[in-house]
Amino acid sequence: MAGRGKAPKTGEDLKNQAVALATGLGLQARLAMKAGRRIWGSRRIDE
Repeated sequence: MAGRGKAPKTGEDLKNQAVALATGLGLQARLAMKAGRRIWGSRRIDE
C-alpha cells in the first residue's frame, strides 16, 4: 500500500502528528479534552 511507511503506527502517533500539523499552520490544538455525555444516551444518532 502506498504511503504505508509514513503512516502513524498508533492512535497516539496520529494525534501527535495532527497537533504538530495544526501548530505548524499557526493554529491552536489540544491533545485531549473532557467530553460530556450525550443527553439522549448511547443510541445511534441516525436512527
